[in-house]
Amino acid sequence: MFSSLDALREELGIPSELTELEELRSELQRRRAAIHPDRNGGIPVSSEAEQKFQRLSDAITYLDELPQGLQRIDPRMRSIENRIVGLQSAIDAMRSDQTAHAESVRIIKSEVAHRYRGSLIGSGSFAAVCGAILGFSERLPANPVFSPIAESRSAKLAILVGFLVAGAAFVWTWIREHRIEEKTKWLLTDDGLTSIVRGCIREPDKEEPNTRITKRQIVHEILYLEYPWHKIEFIRRIKHRFLWVRIPDDLAEQIAEIHVRALLARGVVRREGLKGLEPLFVMDAARAKEIANER
Repeated sequence: MFSSLDALREELGIPSELTELEELRSELQRRRAAIHPDRNGGIPVSSEAEQKFQRLSDAITYLDELPQGLQRIDPRMRSIENRIVGLQSAIDAMRSDQTAHAESVRIIKSEVAHRYRGSLIGSGSFAAVCGAILGFSERLPANPVFSPIAESRSAKLAILVGFLVAGAAFVWTWIREHRIEEKTKWLLTDDGLTSIVRGCIREPDKEEPNTRITKRQIVHEILYLEYPWHKIEFIRRIKHRFLWVRIPDDLAEQIAEIHVRALLARGVVRREGLKGLEPLFVMDAARAKEIANER
């Protein structure tokens, strides 16, 4: 017996145009009638003809024994299988994209932590040493090492200032690391990508958005996204210094590379030649307008 309809078609050489089972059965019956032993007085023409006659009879029996539901859906099984394969490929691509994105977030987070690790350890250690010296100088005034400090008001004041400065540096570095980490995580989300693209395609003097983007524009938008503004320059400088977080240049380059790959993979932009030595990415005008109008 046959394992499947495809195996039946392949073995017996049935044309692929015959997709309906009734047509397939009619073709098998026609071929079996052409080599039927009754045409030769009940004697097979040859052993090959006898074997072929038997296989054709088995094929007809196989078709008769198929469930009625399978007979109805079999002609469409191939297209359904192709759709399932296409959906599986899309799911695999999505999972791969999510895995790559998660790995990119992990790498960026590690880069931020590594960048400020030395400053945090150095300032924290110096503050701890200064605090220990101040504490032991009060508790051990007779100690030959701490007694000069305990007796000198200026030495204690200098160590206290060093402790406060190191502590403030530690706290400020920790806050800055945390803010940069949060901003880089947001920049790598879909909302961050949309904000960056909207900034790249924005044209102040034109009603229609710009559809030509370069990696340099993306890096610039990452560096100066949500740049603080105020009509008074002094307040603007204070906001710039203490409230605004500027992503380091090398991290901005890495984030821009991740976003370029994402835009190309999603079909939002396409690569078009070179602009000098820099790749130029072109976005569909309708898609650019849709992004520009998003709120």
